[in-house]
Formats: sequence, structure tokens, C-alpha cells
Amino acid sequence: MASSDYFEMKASGRGLPAQVSLTPNEVERAQREGDKFFLAIVGGLEAGAVTTIRIFANPLKTLDWRVPHGLILVALHDKRGLTIQIEAADSAVPVDTSDLSTR
Repeated sequence: MASSDYFEMKASGRGLPAQVSLTPNEVERAQREGDKFFLAIVGGLEAGAVTTIRIFANPLKTLDWRVPHGLILVALHDKRGLTIQIEAADSAVPVDTSDLSTR
């Protein structure tokens, strides 16, 4: 470990948690720092408990992870993709809605 290493710490009053969350900023930092990013999990901080520390190097690479609430895709204007433009119609086309019953 060097002075240029980055540590993110997650703490629990009880035992070591089975999972922790990283904020978007923490994820960005972990991606940017790579092998210089360490995740320190501290458990047992309550009075009388045995304090335990686990340190994981490059957690985005070495630990299993999931995105719990979906994923936000960004910079869509800067990426390649199929673009379809539809010109506005001069007049509205009537639509038959008689088949759209609400049962």
C-alpha cells in the first residue's frame, strides 16, 4: 500500500455486514483508481464487541456486485446509435378506437 492509495470505509456497530452499498461517486472513484482503491469493512464497533476489519483491493474487480435499482445510461448524445426522425404530419389521421374497450 502506498500513500497514493484510496480507502473507502464502511462501518457497522455489530458484526461484519454481508453486503455494503457504494454511492455513485464511490463507484466512479473505484473505477478511476482501480488497483489503488481499497474497500475497508469494519464491524463490531459497539461496546464489548470484537472489532474486525476486512480490506478488499479493487472491489469492483474482486467482489461480486449487482445494480439493485436498475442502471442509468448516460451520454446518449455522444454515442453511436440508430436515429429515426419523423416529420410532423400536416393533418391528423383519425384513429378508430372502437376496439379499445375497457373490460
